[in-house]
Amino acid sequence: MPLVTFERVAAFADDLPAGAAGDASDLPTLEQRIVAAVAYRDMFQFAPDAAEITRYLPHLQSSEANVHAALAGGRLVPEILVTDGQYYALKGREAFFALRRERREISRTLRAKAVRTAARIASLPFVQMIALTGSLAAENPDPDADLDVIIVTDAGRLWRVNAVTSTLRFIDQHLGPRHFCPNVMRSKAALEFENHRLYTAQEMAMMVPLFGYDTYLEIFDRNPWVHTYLPNCEPFEAPADLVASPLAPGSRDLLEAVFDSAAGQQLERIWYDRRVRQHRDPDHRFHRYTPFTPEAQGLYVDMGEAIEGALNSRLAQVGLPPLP
Repeated sequence: MPLVTFERVAAFADDLPAGAAGDASDLPTLEQRIVAAVAYRDMFQFAPDAAEITRYLPHLQSSEANVHAALAGGRLVPEILVTDGQYYALKGREAFFALRRERREISRTLRAKAVRTAARIASLPFVQMIALTGSLAAENPDPDADLDVIIVTDAGRLWRVNAVTSTLRFIDQHLGPRHFCPNVMRSKAALEFENHRLYTAQEMAMMVPLFGYDTYLEIFDRNPWVHTYLPNCEPFEAPADLVASPLAPGSRDLLEAVFDSAAGQQLERIWYDRRVRQHRDPDHRFHRYTPFTPEAQGLYVDMGEAIEGALNSRLAQVGLPPLP
């Protein structure tokens, strides 16, 4: 899932400010995992609150009440972490508190645009789910952030939808400063994500459903492995203020009939073959991907490796071993 840039990760994979890194090596397991949850978000200049720390607590089941108690225990804060009373960050990252509030305000504007964009996508034939991903899903966007989404289609129709969304993306890139980016596309025949790692689990846990809530729930049902990495993560409730509906349901039915014709089936084959060839071409392949299949667009592999490597570097700075 290519949901953040390498540049953004690299910018915060450096050392913590001088004198800021404490020693967390002898902390209880819960407190070590809290540090890991905060350190993961440190790479994105993001200060989580206690509920977010609990949701994204890696490899340990715990209640929010226990997380609150650990945060208030007297050593974790202020020796390793700092707080403004609502949000938490690694020591030396106090500037993230104001940044969190600034980006939360930006996200309110961008999410309204995302709902309008999702309504347009939901009007396309065979689309079953649209969910926000990336920085906007986390309420952590830069002012010029793209609208990253995951799209799920009917089985056997993925690549004709991909052809249409690629065209829409091309138009969007030439008409406005903010780009619509369908970074992940899969059909309902491929809801099991194969790249099992902390990064993939984190990105799945951050998805915010805009359309097709039942399919969103099905993704969680089909990927129980996520709880190995994030035991406290459960699907979000359907957000009442972020519901996208097809602009013209009747025209969608007509488009499905057109795209289910022999010509539409030929487009499916042609576009799939084109995308597979494109990502085998060294001149076009900037990243390593999981395989492109008739039911799933490939996912970045090196993105997860880069982020997890940066996380383990950050953990080492506070005396903690790499996560499992």
